[in-house]
Amino acid sequence: MEEISLSNDEEEIETADRDHEGVGPTTERWSPLGAPACDERHSTDNSLSEHKNSRLVQLEEEQEKLSSALLALSTHFAQVQFRLQQICKASEGEKEKLLKELEEFAFKGCPDILELKRFRQWHSNNPDNG
Repeated sequence: MEEISLSNDEEEIETADRDHEGVGPTTERWSPLGAPACDERHSTDNSLSEHKNSRLVQLEEEQEKLSSALLALSTHFAQVQFRLQQICKASEGEKEKLLKELEEFAFKGCPDILELKRFRQWHSNNPDNG
């Protein structure tokens, strides 16, 4: 009988097959090749998450400031328009007085709505100080 010689690769495969006979496939899930270790990814995700959260809070505060400024400006403009209508309908003697009041009002500026909200909230929480 002639003996067949196996190459080194084929011998390793046969040896590996014999070693694993009766053993089923592994149930462990491996991470993709080149993927970072779980701890590194988790810590990176946390720092990104914290950065995103702080940025979100910052943007929400900025949006609240802009919204309140727009509300204040719109309200101020509406009051100027209303006073102008009053002046147009007023008698000659009344017009000078109303124009002076409008000038004072127009140059007084817009109130800070957020400051008013904080002031009201503070007074509602501290009724003894008002």
